[in-house]
Amino acid sequence: MLAMSEEKTVVLQTDVRESIRTRLKLQAVRSGVTMSLLAEQILNEGLKKLEQQETANAGKEDAA
Repeated sequence: MLAMSEEKTVVLQTDVRESIRTRLKLQAVRSGVTMSLLAEQILNEGLKKLEQQETANAGKEDAA
C-alpha cells in the first residue's frame, strides 16, 4: 500500500456555503497550511471517525 504522500492526487470539487469556505480559509492561514491540505486532513479525520462508528455498530449488531 502506498503511503499517503505517495498516493496519486485527484481533484475533488464540491459546493459548500460561503461561510464554510471562509472558516476553512481562516483556519488554513492560522495553521500555515493550504486550504487543500486542511480540507484533506478534515476529511481524513471525519472519515476515520465514521468508519470507527460503523465498526462499533457492526459489533453491537453481531452481539444481538
